[in-house]
Amino acid sequence: GPAVGAAATAAAAGASGAAANPSGAAGAGAATGGDSAAAGGDRAAYQAAFTLLKQGQYTEAAAAFRKFLADYAGSDLADNAQYWLGEARYVNREFGDARAAFQKVIDQYPQSRKVPDAMLKVGYCDYELKAYGPAREVLTRVASSYPDTPAANLARQRLDKMTAESH
Repeated sequence: GPAVGAAATAAAAGASGAAANPSGAAGAGAATGGDSAAAGGDRAAYQAAFTLLKQGQYTEAAAAFRKFLADYAGSDLADNAQYWLGEARYVNREFGDARAAFQKVIDQYPQSRKVPDAMLKVGYCDYELKAYGPAREVLTRVASSYPDTPAANLARQRLDKMTAESH
């Protein structure tokens, strides 16, 4: 319905901004020419998967990110790919699979700049799965551990919503 479309649009809009900055992956190859060729096939594969995500082809994007992670497990883009795999699952309302993908970002890439966002999305998934206690716990942790981030602000908003809904 319209809510899913709006969530997907918001996710894609957030995707283009968020992915462009943390690793410089989005657009970096085009800007530097030979740099992406020197880096090998991982950047091209990542960019192809990310393009599917931006186009709203979430099932295809999830498959492409899964393949990327299988083919380029050691890539410096693996944490981003793992995060966007979760995002593709989330907008398809596959909350259990999305939660597992976001949790992998936290567990496998603890130094990643994606960790606060992945924690936020674990909380969102728990909320959607009606696991309100775990959702509240992880969202509170995001707000306290990363206080001056967009993720913390969104976590506080969701916590306020949960309080208003008596969850």
